[in-house]
Amino acid sequence: VKKALKQHNVKACFFVTNFSNPTGYCMPDEQKQAMVKLLSQHGVPLIEDDLYGDVYFGKSRPRSCKSFDEEAVTSQDSVVQGAQGFPSTGRNEPCPCGSGKKYKHCHGRLN
Repeated sequence: VKKALKQHNVKACFFVTNFSNPTGYCMPDEQKQAMVKLLSQHGVPLIEDDLYGDVYFGKSRPRSCKSFDEEAVTSQDSVVQGAQGFPSTGRNEPCPCGSGKKYKHCHGRLN
C-alpha cells in the first residue's frame, strides 16, 4: 500500500480484511491499525467489506479496520467506510442507520 501511494494517485482502497475469499486470510490487528493510520495520513478512504467477519471459530470476533479509526468524529469524517456506505458493522450490532434494528435485519440483510 505504501508503494502504491507513492507511485500512483490513489483515490480509495477496498479491502476484505477478515477471512478474505478464497484464502480465508485474516489480517492481523497491527497491520489493520497501521493501514488505517497510513491511509488517514494520505487522506485516502478505506472501503472495508467485513462480510466474513462473523465467520470465526475463536473466542472473539476479529476487529474491523473501523475500530482503529480513532480520528473520526462521525462516519462522514471516517477514513474507513463499510462496503454499503456504513462503517464496518458486525451483523449482530445495532444498524448505524439509527433504526434500532440489528444490522443483519436492516441494511446488512442478506438476499
